[in-house]
Amino acid sequence: AAGRLQQRFEGRGRTVLYAVGGAVALLALLLAFNWWRERRADEASLALGKAIEIAEAPVSATPQPNQTGPSFKDERERAQKAVEAFQKVQNEYGSPYKDLARYFAAANLLTVDRPKGIGELEALSKDGDADVAARARFALAQAREADAQYDAAAALYQELLKNQSPT
Repeated sequence: AAGRLQQRFEGRGRTVLYAVGGAVALLALLLAFNWWRERRADEASLALGKAIEIAEAPVSATPQPNQTGPSFKDERERAQKAVEAFQKVQNEYGSPYKDLARYFAAANLLTVDRPKGIGELEALSKDGDADVAARARFALAQAREADAQYDAAAALYQELLKNQSPT
């Protein structure tokens, strides 16, 4: 058996060497790509977390003495900074971080520019990731309810319930 294998590769040493070298190079490229992709996912997750921290930061006219992290003097300032942070994530990273950042930016836009925020939520509720669309529908329903558009809010809540129920 070893003799037949030797005969088969006789005179093809260079070709075998190139094939092995190519396989090693391909493996190295795959490992490098996987490392890069994981690093980008970690960066995106961290950036999204920092943006969420801004969105959830306390609002106070006077900062608390032992306050760690950001704080803002009013809701509008906090929402504006959160929108900027989420838009940065949206522009720098791919899905699923981009989609979640777009949703959070739209939700915070409701405080800064309500019509634009509602428009973004409506767009998100119709396309993209199913989880993000459901979140957008819920936020949109809450916005409609806050604007005393009870029929529109009820319709969105019903749609959410219908989509959640097993069929």
